[in-house]
Amino acid sequence: MTNGRSALVAGVGAYNGLGAAIARRFAAEGYVVCIAGRNGEKLADTAARIRETGAQVISIVGDVSEATDAERFIAEAARAGRLDAIIHNAGSNRPSPFLDLEQADFETHWREHTLGGFQIAKHALPLLLSNGGGTLAFTGASGSLRGKANYAPFAVAKAGLRALAQSLAREFSPKGVHVAHVVIDGGIDGDRLLSRAPDLRSSAGPMVCLTSTRLPTHSGICIPSNGAPGRSSLTYVPGPKPSDRACKLPHESAVKSKVFPICQSWTDMIG
Repeated sequence: MTNGRSALVAGVGAYNGLGAAIARRFAAEGYVVCIAGRNGEKLADTAARIRETGAQVISIVGDVSEATDAERFIAEAARAGRLDAIIHNAGSNRPSPFLDLEQADFETHWREHTLGGFQIAKHALPLLLSNGGGTLAFTGASGSLRGKANYAPFAVAKAGLRALAQSLAREFSPKGVHVAHVVIDGGIDGDRLLSRAPDLRSSAGPMVCLTSTRLPTHSGICIPSNGAPGRSSLTYVPGPKPSDRACKLPHESAVKSKVFPICQSWTDMIG
């Protein structure tokens, strides 16, 4: 049974990926879930498996970095119900030594992450404003905060997406739109990671990631920002409570994860 509201998750692929996990969470809360991605076969499989839970799912094939596709994603999600939440989760990561990179590699990362975030925001915000509010969230990575060797295009693209989210939060939060940038710093127990590192699961031990069915019912906790509760939410990752030592920026918080020693989840509390 739906609650009359819809959510759009742009950047969904395999069922064990992060985008699908976000979609499952919204579906469990009664939202009509619209999932969008470039791979029609993976998208159809994910949609079918979520529908097995009784959820209403609409799959849309397209590229969020293309203005016409981003506009179509928003329009179809809005037809499905009152569109309350839009999640931008699109973009890949292809590490390479810098001197081996071509201009096309750099541009592709920028298009997928930064330009894609711009396109979805450009078409989502007018609708959210007309609805009187809503949530626009962007998923980030550790590359959003610092550049790592062999990851220059990815780090630049993710840093740009983070800056975009900060600007949007400061502009549209006073108008009732919640903008959040969530950094997920660690491996996801899914097809993409394990295809690149097939021995990771056995070497790292049991992994409890965002896609795991072992997660508790609540996927996050609300953290107040500047005395205003509920401005941003911290994605749930099992581990100890946030520490002052881990909080490196005024508008960010972090949680260590049991998945890997360096796995953290950050939320920019700016919106």
